[in-house]
Amino acid sequence: MNLMRFIILASIVAILAQSCFFAKSDTQQPSDLSGAELATRHCGSCHMLPAPDLLTKDAWRNGVLPQMALRLGMSDDIINVISNLPSADADTLMQVGIYPGTPQMHPADWQKIVAYYTTLAPDSLPAQPTRQPVQPTLSLFHAKPAPIPVPPLVTLIHHDSTRQQLWIGLRNGNLYQTDNQFRTLDTNYLPSTPSDLTMLPNGLAQVLLMGVMDPNDSRKGQLVTVKPGQTSSTTQITPLVNHLHRPVQQLTADFNQDGRNDILVAQFGNTVGKLTLFEQQPNGTYQERILDYAPGTRTVQVHDFNHDGKPDIMALLTQGDESVAIYWNRGFNLFEKQVVLRFPPVYGSSYAELADFNGDGHPDILYTNGDNADYSKILKPYHGVRIFLNDGRNHFRQAWFYPMHGAAKAIAHDFDQDGDLDIAAISMFPDAQARPAEQFIYFTNTGKLRFTPQTFSDNGVGQWMLLEKADYDHDGDLDLLLGSFMLRKRSGQVNTDKGLWLLENQTKQRVTL
Repeated sequence: MNLMRFIILASIVAILAQSCFFAKSDTQQPSDLSGAELATRHCGSCHMLPAPDLLTKDAWRNGVLPQMALRLGMSDDIINVISNLPSADADTLMQVGIYPGTPQMHPADWQKIVAYYTTLAPDSLPAQPTRQPVQPTLSLFHAKPAPIPVPPLVTLIHHDSTRQQLWIGLRNGNLYQTDNQFRTLDTNYLPSTPSDLTMLPNGLAQVLLMGVMDPNDSRKGQLVTVKPGQTSSTTQITPLVNHLHRPVQQLTADFNQDGRNDILVAQFGNTVGKLTLFEQQPNGTYQERILDYAPGTRTVQVHDFNHDGKPDIMALLTQGDESVAIYWNRGFNLFEKQVVLRFPPVYGSSYAELADFNGDGHPDILYTNGDNADYSKILKPYHGVRIFLNDGRNHFRQAWFYPMHGAAKAIAHDFDQDGDLDIAAISMFPDAQARPAEQFIYFTNTGKLRFTPQTFSDNGVGQWMLLEKADYDHDGDLDLLLGSFMLRKRSGQVNTDKGLWLLENQTKQRVTL
């Protein structure tokens, strides 16, 4: 055991001993509240209160409730939990007080909460609602593996429309640059996993590095610039910002309207994370402004919601308090958070973007939930793709839902160029045995929020984590790029090294013919 870990564990022991945690000699008296009332008080104060029937008895008992116990100071397993973490993660968790040093309720009250969930939860979850079946008849796109040897560990896809080039990032830190024929122009070797990329006017690539891709609370992430065209084992990297919590997305805009572009960074983290604005200073350095300490910021988008000339921010928060929030830009470097959608903490929110589906000039929200990698890895009937319509005052209501196990991302665009928005969606955690066709679905818009779901016959060859739209062949219609991420193949899955697939849009070719 190294010295830092010993000091951390000794501190935990001292805190817990002072609180009489081990002796369980807590002098509180049990309350007269019911398990439902106690859950509302203690669980509903941090996030939307989850109903017992959202998970099975086993998932509550062996997956979620042990984690809740740690957060409420009701578990004596905290020593084992902390001792198995890297020292940097353990230190961070102790500093921010993720795990309280004293029990937050009487043990009898905690048992009431446990009984409430495990008694009322079902033994198994129901099947997903009936929906229009997915047909393998997709003809709008021609699907094929990209002609480049990319393993199925893809973490970044970025198309540079100005230079007609493609950037492909891998878990091991490799960052490939190709032309629009997928011929390799450069291979960059980065110190950690790339998650997002922005091309700068000077030709440099501004890249987010996760530090450590797997769940962690260390601050090893970076925002760097990469000079392409080196084609050597030594990539020229210049750090812009260090010490980030597993960052996953960046956006550049002049948020404070001082004439200099600032950088918005979604630091997903794990139990700790941030939504951070890095304001560019006159000397070219960046000053951090924290907009939210919430972990799990997955996607961010800039839009002037109230038409006051200042860029506001929409963010999807996916850890614990799952929600969609608007951060109103009040000027003078001030932002005000408003939660516009909220979901139970077991929902598995995975992606959200703005799109005007009904053509009223007000942005609606296209949303997916299907993250199934945490403490309840079971098929859930409420996973899928949703549209929330905007009433014109930035109040959103669900208007469309298509059940889709493990939905990871959905993007909207008029792919067939008929005047309305279609949807392309992927699943990272599908029901691969019973519904193999639902790993990629293209929804053709037939009007009035009705969609026809289709797919291509080979869509089960990958585990799709990334989906991007781009006119890669420069013919005037948008194609789709699918990135596969498989640390291990699923049962019955084809073993393939084709990590990047291209869905070539046939719209312009049909018009030409």
